[in-house]
Amino acid sequence: MNMTTTCSDLIDFVNHMAALEPPELQAILDTWTLTPGQTELLRRIADHFLVPQSSPRLAPSPRPASASNNPWKAFHRCDRLVLHQVYLHLLKSGPQHFVTSYCDTTVHDGCMSATKSAQQQSTQRLRELFIALALYDFVRNQFSRFSGNRLSDRMKDQVKSLLPQCDVIEQYRMGKNLNFLCRRFGMGCVLYLADYLSKDFLCNKFTASGEYHNRAFGHLDALGLVQLAEDNGANKFASEARVLSLAYLKTRTSQS
Repeated sequence: MNMTTTCSDLIDFVNHMAALEPPELQAILDTWTLTPGQTELLRRIADHFLVPQSSPRLAPSPRPASASNNPWKAFHRCDRLVLHQVYLHLLKSGPQHFVTSYCDTTVHDGCMSATKSAQQQSTQRLRELFIALALYDFVRNQFSRFSGNRLSDRMKDQVKSLLPQCDVIEQYRMGKNLNFLCRRFGMGCVLYLADYLSKDFLCNKFTASGEYHNRAFGHLDALGLVQLAEDNGANKFASEARVLSLAYLKTRTSQS
């Protein structure tokens, strides 16, 4: 059999079939009795000629990012948001009582000194976070035109009068990133996330965008952080504690 003639006949046949209306084509196909081999051959021909060969290939799915490089991985391990008993006690005693306790400690090396009992370590951590927020607020209030992320030497000197033995750059960066979280989830999120908000994370690992950031924020949304912080009074407590913490720092300035 001449292959050229056979291919030419096939092309003529395909052109003829293509010119038919769907009902006419179906009527012809209904009269055929095809063997399994013929059916498979027609399927292969259809796959070859009817599927566009120039269709762009789908890009392979991106590999999931390595968990070892994820600065937010600790947040993903959290499967439930619950307040520590010590924080529940603080909510009952009120923000004024909490901020007054600053006077019983010493600001040193960017944080409050160790408290007298292990049970109060959570309170100490919360003090550190609110002092960082207050320092951030102080800079924003004191230098109203400041819109950047780097403090000038003059700003540093003035801020150091508040916390003379701490790294003011670290404190400001901590407060800045905490403020970012608070604007997204509400002030009360500080109480729920305190255990995850280490100085190392806030100063060196915090990201304000990107895949890791988005996944972590989506997880916190799924856990209902915004609603939890609002419903139990954490937002109200934290908002007032933030204002009082700023007043505390201003008092230290007037006394220095």
